Amino acid sequence: MGGINLFNILEVYRAGFDDVALLGAVWQNNNPIKEFKKCQKIARLYSH
Repeated sequence: MGGINLFNILEVYRAGFDDVALLGAVWQNNNPIKEFKKCQKIARLYSH
């Protein structure tokens, strides 16, 4: 697990995965809430 971030989250969904876990992409970011919300927006587009 790991390595999912704003730049590759879309690839994960396009590969057929249903969900992702965000760890370092959020807590290692200078603005973790903003980063989470950006990723969440993408995730909501692909939620079933």
